[in-house]
Amino acid sequence: MALGERMFDAALAALKPIRRMPAMGSTRPGLLCEIPDLRAWRVKGFPMQWLYFAAEDHLDVIRLLGDRQA
Repeated sequence: MALGERMFDAALAALKPIRRMPAMGSTRPGLLCEIPDLRAWRVKGFPMQWLYFAAEDHLDVIRLLGDRQA
């Protein structure tokens, strides 16, 4: 499987745990940026993370951020 396909699959797989338990994500990025309730969740095996807000019945995904973009 090509690198791009593996990255895509890993990025989608990283959303599964936070769909079940949105509060698992780190609040550190939100605290650093002074954006209340912003959370982050890492993509396993790749230098990137999802930024999102957790609502009661869904996730508002803001961005897939590469570590070099932070």
